[in-house]
Amino acid sequence: MKLKLVPMLIGVIAVATITTTPLAAFAQASSPQPQQTQPATPRITLSAEQQKKFEELQASTISQIEAKLNPEQKKQYADARASGATLIQSLGAIKEVSESQKSEIVEILQSFNTKIGDILTPAQKELIEQSQSQQ
Repeated sequence: MKLKLVPMLIGVIAVATITTTPLAAFAQASSPQPQQTQPATPRITLSAEQQKKFEELQASTISQIEAKLNPEQKKQYADARASGATLIQSLGAIKEVSESQKSEIVEILQSFNTKIGDILTPAQKELIEQSQSQQ
C-alpha cells in the first residue's frame, strides 16, 4: 500500500498541504536562514469560499476512505492521524489492505484530486503545476 499509493497521491497531498498549512508556518524569520538546497514550494492562498469547499471536500473524502476500512484498519488509521501523520502517512500505517481496498481508495483520492481542481483558479493550478514540474 505504501509504495503503490504514494506516487499517485503526491499531487493530492501537495495541494492539501499547501492549502491547509497555517499562515504562521509561512512567516519569514527575522534572522537570516541558511540557503536551502531545494527550491521552496510555492504557496497558494485560498479565498474563504475556496477554503470552505476544500474543507468540506476533505472531510467527505476522509469519510469515504474510512468507510472502506475494517474496524482494525480504522483504528490504525485513526491512531496515525492522531499522532500527527499526514493523510498518506496514515494510509501507509494501515496493515493488510486488500487489492480491492487499494483500488477503491485510489479512486476516492483521484476523485478528490479532480474536485480540488474544480475549486482552484487557473492561476492557482498553474502555480501547482509549475511546482510539480520543478521537483
